[in-house]
Amino acid sequence: MKCINVKSVVTMGFMAVTLLISASVSAQDKMQHKTPEEKAKMMSDKMKTALTLTDEQYQKVQVINLDFATKSKDIKKDGADKSAWMEKIKPLEEERNTALKGVLTPEQFTKYESLKEEMKGKMKDKQKEKS
Repeated sequence: MKCINVKSVVTMGFMAVTLLISASVSAQDKMQHKTPEEKAKMMSDKMKTALTLTDEQYQKVQVINLDFATKSKDIKKDGADKSAWMEKIKPLEEERNTALKGVLTPEQFTKYESLKEEMKGKMKDKQKEKS
């Protein structure tokens, strides 16, 4: 049986943590520098997979997501702080949800709401980790 070198285990663990942190930061940076069109496509692609959208639904969702991404980018350009941004984005999210209700089936919309809540939880957890 081989003897495990503690130093190499610690080094490998440190490298793994460093890799995970850099991947997370890189993903956040990439999302911040995407155009509204790129963000809308990413959102729509994820929704297509998660909600099994038809091609017709995908096209409609793409338009809704592009409108949302464009308007939310405009709000960010205003330079509002996080709490002001959150207040301004709420009506946009409601507008988006109303539009999505007209495109998705009730089952798909329920699943969409569930996925949104799951993502909010993950984001809150990440914020707690940063604090």
